[in-house]
Amino acid sequence: MWTPIWSPRFAWEQQAYVDEVSVGDLLIAIDGNPVQSSTDLPGLLSRYMPGDQLELRLQARSGHTKTQSITLQSFSGYEQMMYFYLPVGVALVFWGVGLWTVRMRLDDPAARAFGLLTASLAFVLAGWFDLWTTHRLVELWLVALGIAGGAMIHFMLIYPRTATWVRRYPVLA
Repeated sequence: MWTPIWSPRFAWEQQAYVDEVSVGDLLIAIDGNPVQSSTDLPGLLSRYMPGDQLELRLQARSGHTKTQSITLQSFSGYEQMMYFYLPVGVALVFWGVGLWTVRMRLDDPAARAFGLLTASLAFVLAGWFDLWTTHRLVELWLVALGIAGGAMIHFMLIYPRTATWVRRYPVLA
């Protein structure tokens, strides 16, 4: 099973392959250094480079502890492409198309809804890498995802023309 291991300096370069780790196992120490919470991981892992070997102490749900030796590995080129470069590239295209559309048709409510949709989807795509590494922007990612959903519904209600029941209740538009 692939388990992302990250540090602030090498967030996109470190990945650990861990055998015999089950869902629900708790990481309690790295090389003898206790891990109290996930906020301890950046400081602990910033000392290591890809290729370094670590000893992980894990506590299973049953309560027994086990030690697992891992070697940090760099993300492969394929993983870098799929989790970072491709989503960021598509996000930039979304952002550019949305910005261009709003600029060309500023007075059109559909263009503004489309701009909001593309901007929020751009943030969702750009934040994809963070979901696989540091998890620092999860709250913002979730907000952007909610805004994207709302913008999609709004866009659906006003494009290509405003639905008759939306015209009756303009607060919906």
